[in-house]
Amino acid sequence: MKKNFLSSILLTLIAITLNFTFKIYLANIIEKVSLGLYFTMIDIISLFLLVFIGSRSSMVVYFNQTGDDKTILNLFRYSLFGVTIISLIFIVPFAKDFLKIDIPYIYFALLLVAQAIFTYFYNQLGIYRLYKQTNMITIFEAIFLIVLFFVFNTFISHFESLIMATIFNFLVLSIYILHQKGVNEPRLSKIQINSQTKEFINNSLIASAEFALGMMSIYIAVIFFSKYFTLSDLADFQVVVKSIYFYFLLLFVFPIFKFIFPELSKNFSEQNYDEIRNLRQWVFKYSIIVSIVSAFITILFAIYGIETLFGTQYENSSSLLLPLIFVFFFVIQNGFLSSLLKSQNGFKVTFTIRFIGIVVFLISFYILQIILSHQAVNVIYAFLIGHLITYALLLYKTKGIL
Repeated sequence: MKKNFLSSILLTLIAITLNFTFKIYLANIIEKVSLGLYFTMIDIISLFLLVFIGSRSSMVVYFNQTGDDKTILNLFRYSLFGVTIISLIFIVPFAKDFLKIDIPYIYFALLLVAQAIFTYFYNQLGIYRLYKQTNMITIFEAIFLIVLFFVFNTFISHFESLIMATIFNFLVLSIYILHQKGVNEPRLSKIQINSQTKEFINNSLIASAEFALGMMSIYIAVIFFSKYFTLSDLADFQVVVKSIYFYFLLLFVFPIFKFIFPELSKNFSEQNYDEIRNLRQWVFKYSIIVSIVSAFITILFAIYGIETLFGTQYENSSSLLLPLIFVFFFVIQNGFLSSLLKSQNGFKVTFTIRFIGIVVFLISFYILQIILSHQAVNVIYAFLIGHLITYALLLYKTKGIL
């Protein structure tokens, strides 16, 4: 597992290098406000599907306990289809108008459907513990997006090419997983509801909400920038700051959910507590080392890299990026500690803690707006406070586990 975990970091680093280079290229050929709106559109679509990405943890636990993938996937299909339809009819039009995003509805609809299909297949990688395929998706996702962009760009504008490349990227990756997973898709059938199924459904709902809350802070930050600050501030956050943060998540936090969480679940099922203790100690050391190195690199990038790579129009993003380094350690630890709790079916606990963290984030932002005046960096300070409180609560709840 650790080998796959570390391999994932290396492949993700390559993918990030490709993505970041591509983003720099886009920043120089697409107008700043338009690029900021594109990433906001992606955020809107991703927000509706976060609940299904989050349900992956309960799917992994249930499959390790029962081996019943037929029930898991049929429930997943029905719920994913229902939410997609509701989102297409009601939520996407409302969000589009609320945030005043001047992008045709058809693009939102196609993107939502494509990402929903990808989410269905991607979650299966965790159920079947397909670590190699998970790593390959990481690198293919970056490569396919770039290739598809240049293919479409021979026919349509830069901006439309970016949107279409994103849509087809999800579809191509879905086809790859379907071909590689080596397990036949179960037929659509009626769900047999028993006590274990009820527990799985309950845990799935809570896990979905918990994961959504864990990621919600970054989307709430986007809303804050959209509603309270300028479009230039929004672009600084979307193009530079959020990119760095998500690269950090991809590199050092998401591998915990992809590789360590399935092993924790398996070890708890087999009562292999020594291995769990070893993993906890290893992840703590990993968190410290990664946080220090990442902070140092981010500081250098903020001082010397932003203006050089993105141009003077993004120079103010450094004031938003520098405070973000203090959140790195807490984000890694929160990912592991929440995985530790969920491995023992502690989904309600992690949900409650994530909810408290979001509430603290919201309250902190409005308090800082009063104390420190109306400035964009307040979003980052509030973001840090929310994660700090979340870490303190998770640490308290996991002290008695091992």
